[in-house]
Amino acid sequence: MEFINILNPKKKRVIIIGASSGIGKGLAKLLAENDYKVGITGRKAKLLEELKKTNSNSFLIKTFEATDTKTSIEKLEELVVELGGLDLLILSSGTGYLNETLDFEIEKKTIDF
Repeated sequence: MEFINILNPKKKRVIIIGASSGIGKGLAKLLAENDYKVGITGRKAKLLEELKKTNSNSFLIKTFEATDTKTSIEKLEELVVELGGLDLLILSSGTGYLNETLDFEIEKKTIDF
């Protein structure tokens, strides 16, 4: 099995679905710092714009709801064209609640979201 070092690839074009917060945002920053051209997506335009301000030459933004399949496909295709191709796709969208007591009702809120 061959592993790819994502911090030193031959090409550096990535799209992160769910980059407005959490792990997706952290990965976006890390990859931008390592000379990636990063397409960032999420529902909250304001948060994506704030991220872009940290490294404006590295980020391209598309705002959409990932559960809207038709719009997601259209926006992702646009990003691929704007990036000039795609080498890495990261899916990091989602929601969750702290659940220290492992109460199923809390998990059900995430499932039903």
